[in-house]
Amino acid sequence: MCWHSKHNNPLVHIGFGVDVPIANFKIRSFAKVKRLIRDAHIIVEVCDARDVFATRIFKIEGGMQSKLIIAATKTDLVDRKKIGTMERTPKGVRVVFVSIKAHDGVALLLEVIRKMAEEKRQRIAGKAPNSPKLLKETKIVIFGMPNVGKSSIINALAGRKVAPTGFRAGITRGEQWINLGGGLLLYDTPGVVDFGMENEDMAINAALDAEKLSDPESAALRIIERFTRNSDKSLARHYGVEIDADPEKMLEEIAKARGLLGKGGVPVVSEAAKIIIREYQKGNFVVGRKY
Repeated sequence: MCWHSKHNNPLVHIGFGVDVPIANFKIRSFAKVKRLIRDAHIIVEVCDARDVFATRIFKIEGGMQSKLIIAATKTDLVDRKKIGTMERTPKGVRVVFVSIKAHDGVALLLEVIRKMAEEKRQRIAGKAPNSPKLLKETKIVIFGMPNVGKSSIINALAGRKVAPTGFRAGITRGEQWINLGGGLLLYDTPGVVDFGMENEDMAINAALDAEKLSDPESAALRIIERFTRNSDKSLARHYGVEIDADPEKMLEEIAKARGLLGKGGVPVVSEAAKIIIREYQKGNFVVGRKY
């Protein structure tokens, strides 16, 4: 990820010395992953357990719920009792709660994948008994927004490091097939986002670095609103300030609490906003939502 200061527009490096506007990157990634999952037998969407709904990409998964599994990562930041369990959305989509940090839930996810693969094999065998090639390999595509923990899930499923990990949006650079054994082939894709998503939403959901935002205050205020709207005091407690119905006042108080003051003691809210975004992305304080 790089930044074009002249136009104040985030750019993404796609290779061959070429940088394209992030909007074009989102469209290119969206179209590519859409094609991949259309041809896959099973699709695994990796979401953030702190806000599964906000980190689902409905425009990609739409119409494919019958072969969709949601892997909700970072569950340890929300409810440790959920780790290694499975629920279903109101539309019947399986949601498996995983914590790479706690090294738990991955076995269940693999079990759910294998069960769905076997169901798929049986259906194909019934429709095309003379097509053994279709029964030997089950193609699985894993996708999700950048920085939701997709690479960590892939490494855990494979039992070895096959994908790079790190807290930096867009760290996966290419695609690769990964043999999980038992006829399961997993296709790793770069992080993809909904091209209709605003940059503030991308930052809140850790798909875009705080430093890449032209207006970090807007994203930070929306994060604060999530907590005040739910009467959740964890953010205020984290920064040692009082909860306030006015997010802007809270942002100013957080800047003061962190000693971010400019000339005349004026709170530097832009820097405080970046801190809030980064620490929310890392899970220093959370407020959960359903599917």
